[in-house]
Amino acid sequence: MACQAREDTNQDGSVSVQFDFHGGSGPRGDALRPYLFLEPGPGIAIDELLAWDRSGRHVVFVREGTLRLLDSLSGQEQVLSPGPFAASLSPYPRPRARFSGDGSRLIYLRPEEGKTVAVLRDMARGTERVVDMGEGQIDAIALDDAGRWAAVQVVTEDTDKDGRLSGPEFETNLAPALCRGPVMSSSLSGEKGDRPTYRMRHLDTGRLVEDPDSIIAYYTVGDQMLRQLPDGAIVAEDAHGKREEWVPASCNGVLFRVDAPRRQVLVACRAQSEHAPLPLELHGPALHKSLGWSVSSADDAMRAINSKGPLLMLSAQRKGQRMQDVIVDLERRAVVPVPLEKYPVETGSDYVLLLERKSPTNGTVSDPINHLWLWNVITGDQRYVGMESTYGFARVDDLVLHMGWVVDLGTGTVLGTVTEASFELDARGRVLVPVRPEPKKPGIPVHMGPVRWAPATQPASTNRPASTAPSP
Repeated sequence: MACQAREDTNQDGSVSVQFDFHGGSGPRGDALRPYLFLEPGPGIAIDELLAWDRSGRHVVFVREGTLRLLDSLSGQEQVLSPGPFAASLSPYPRPRARFSGDGSRLIYLRPEEGKTVAVLRDMARGTERVVDMGEGQIDAIALDDAGRWAAVQVVTEDTDKDGRLSGPEFETNLAPALCRGPVMSSSLSGEKGDRPTYRMRHLDTGRLVEDPDSIIAYYTVGDQMLRQLPDGAIVAEDAHGKREEWVPASCNGVLFRVDAPRRQVLVACRAQSEHAPLPLELHGPALHKSLGWSVSSADDAMRAINSKGPLLMLSAQRKGQRMQDVIVDLERRAVVPVPLEKYPVETGSDYVLLLERKSPTNGTVSDPINHLWLWNVITGDQRYVGMESTYGFARVDDLVLHMGWVVDLGTGTVLGTVTEASFELDARGRVLVPVRPEPKKPGIPVHMGPVRWAPATQPASTNRPASTAPSP
């Protein structure tokens, strides 16, 4: 999917796009519209892309106000609901459709008899059924990876007293997510809307769980859902209500990561104090392990949540020592300090992409030069990648595009460099670049098209020696 301006909507005699600092196209540029591309050509004009399965075969989108399902292999398209559906203008749109991890199930929201209902679709059979999620206005929906639990955010009460039911929204100057451009800055000034309630229903047994004080929204491990009880304990509860304690109340844990493949959770314990330091611990069935490191606050959880795979980026400290960047290795249940004077920017299965910032040595006053390294967390080996060059960030599984370099964090392989700024990467390691060179303009580059997929090129050998020094 790509957004393009194809008409002179601001009547200035040309078709152009100009983004502001918050990612909005603004009045100085022409209106952007999303297009879905299945093959080279003009694409399909759509209103909004809502969901796709991991294989990329099935796609759910809104077009001409109707909700549609497309099989990209056969080209068959069908209307799931006539709607009407409007594209979301929220900077943080809430999910309205989700596939299970294997793509066998789809759950989505549609209007029916004056209210919004949840619909579960069996993708192989093509059959559907409405899932009763209780009273209230469904504001968002999710489906766990196994396709067994459906979770919803529901508004049942006008808590802000504005005369209507509306889900919570951040008050921000960030542009709407639909066709948002590169963001240079944004700010949050609060939250508006009504206070939501979270519910989960097991799609096979039909059990509905509603307890806003204990559900850890949308987190499941296999057939179990996670709940934090009023006393601080975190338990795993199955479809029949049987509970298994994972994190004891004595920890009063803040959840940092749910590691479903290894049936464990990473928490920071608040047992002694809400303030720093908060000890990091791993818990699960018959697993209670202190990692010997602490974080400064519960806010550090966001950095761990945003890490990919079993390696988590955090700032932590040993007792009596300073705070430093570390990697929490969930596979080996250990904490590994990041090499000195470098900090992590992306994590994979065994490898981490590190950034080293060096000041010029020729005595001139200029910006620091950023060098990239591949670091094997297991062996401690470091391999020099190169200097950051052109602009662009993207990721597909373990393949990462970072400032002109394409690397595979699963195998620790440098696939090559790209000479044009790009913000898209595919599963084959190709990047989306303009067909023709575009004039240099101030600010972040925006490709007007046409564009093409191009492989990364292998760089010339560098005279920067690779480091094999072990981690400190």
